Amino acid sequence: MNHSSANQNKIKYFAPFLGIYFFIGVLAALVAWCFLFCMEHGIALIWEHGAAKFNSPFYPLIVCGCGGALIGLCQRRFGVYPRPLSDVMKSLKSQKGYGNHPFWGILLCSLLPLFFGGSIGPEAGLTSIIAVLCSKWSSNLRYAGHELKNGAEASVAVVLSVIFKSPLFGLAAPLEDEKQTFLLPGKQRFLFYLMSVAGGFATYLLLSVFLGNNITLGRFSDSIVTSNELLWFFPLCFLGIAMGIFYQKMEQLFQKAFHPLENKPVLKGIIGGLVLAGAYTILPLTLFSGEVEMNVLMDSWQQMPVIILFLTAIVKVILTSVCIASGWRGGHIFPVIFSGICGGYAMAALMKLDGTFSAAVVASAFTTTVLNSPLITVCVLVLCFPLHGIVAVICSAAFASLPKKALLKRSHKVN
Repeated sequence: MNHSSANQNKIKYFAPFLGIYFFIGVLAALVAWCFLFCMEHGIALIWEHGAAKFNSPFYPLIVCGCGGALIGLCQRRFGVYPRPLSDVMKSLKSQKGYGNHPFWGILLCSLLPLFFGGSIGPEAGLTSIIAVLCSKWSSNLRYAGHELKNGAEASVAVVLSVIFKSPLFGLAAPLEDEKQTFLLPGKQRFLFYLMSVAGGFATYLLLSVFLGNNITLGRFSDSIVTSNELLWFFPLCFLGIAMGIFYQKMEQLFQKAFHPLENKPVLKGIIGGLVLAGAYTILPLTLFSGEVEMNVLMDSWQQMPVIILFLTAIVKVILTSVCIASGWRGGHIFPVIFSGICGGYAMAALMKLDGTFSAAVVASAFTTTVLNSPLITVCVLVLCFPLHGIVAVICSAAFASLPKKALLKRSHKVN
């Protein structure tokens, strides 16, 4: 009897929190939809209407150069924003919250690189914005104390799920590292996150249906996997891993290259913008985050020369590193996926392989190497591919994670 009464009291205690976290998810989805709506229309205004009106070959140079200057001015005024997604999550998990960061500064610094064609994704900026809003909101609530302190983390889970159209990613990303300190036990935290993601994802789907969709990854056609494709599985995995290592090296290289300009954000931003514009004039698919360009690539890769596909994949990797190092800050998940798919298509065209299979293997191995997480890679890519492609994504993500496991095992033996 006492046990039953305790369970009833526990349900009565936590039931209101389920509703609150559901509401947090709804609010986070509304903010995410508005942010992506502004991004979409800002890009259209500059790169469609503006380009059509001025119709000049120098337009990209002017736009990207001016954009870099504005980004530098904003960073001089507000600081270096947005911060990487991993840094935002660490701040939230450290129990300090994210409410002491400037909301309007983060909003401007997040939108401007996207408006002006930066080869970065919206996830870093949007998660920073949501983290600030929810940290301030939850810290002002006094209802039953600590349970609401995880509201900002739950809102980040919502943002990730709606950006990548994957509720699994929204749940996996904040919960993956169990070594972090959390304010709630695992089962309670997962249940609250689940309610937030359910409310947010449902809200975003309704907004997309009635008001239009903002952003989405492409859906690949069915694949035909033969013995020839299976023979090339491991070489394709190695290509993806090599691309991931190349990206990490480029990231380090350009961080060092732009370090002398650390106190000159305007000049740094202009240089980054001019590099972007130069790449755009030769390889137009290298600009922007990559989710829209991925759909273009899916329709046209068979008509593109192999060398252009390879160059687009490589230059996209370089541009993302240049953008982040030069102050055009944002996420790298979308550009990494795009580069991996482009590299996979290049191999398919060169070796006469199935395009969907090749893209799945290379993109999965590349993304796993960069994100250092096969789980998140699978959560992001699984909804983009048919059955054969899903199997390829899972297998290549698992294979790409083996070098890290081997190194960790070796380091444990040494220690």
